[in-house]
Amino acid sequence: MKRAIVFSISLLLALLVGCGSGLKDGTYSGEYVSEEHGSTTTVNLTIKEQKIVDCELIAKDDKGNLKDENYGKDAGDVNYKKAQKAVAGMQQYPAMLIELQNADDIEAVSGASVSLIEFKLAVKEALKKAQ
Repeated sequence: MKRAIVFSISLLLALLVGCGSGLKDGTYSGEYVSEEHGSTTTVNLTIKEQKIVDCELIAKDDKGNLKDENYGKDAGDVNYKKAQKAVAGMQQYPAMLIELQNADDIEAVSGASVSLIEFKLAVKEALKKAQ
């Protein structure tokens, strides 16, 4: 019986944490720097009434250039198309986060799976500050 009560309490706490419980209103930044590639992923989250209401994603390459419509242009046509597929995919992640309210529930968009990992790590860093 004691185990069942402890398990129930643990489950309830996990659900509350997953729902964003305890987040303070404000804007919080989180950043992930890839040691392998030198790229940087920054998110700015706006929290209101314990919910993520806005998410800005800023992704830069190893030279500090924004990953935008020009990302990968100098790498040849095939690599440019791959880079642009990744950019298009990662641009969907902020809206997914706002809708789902939990970075762990976001599924990767084809061509942007590494970007998702980096996005999630940056989000978790920002959410730590919002606790």
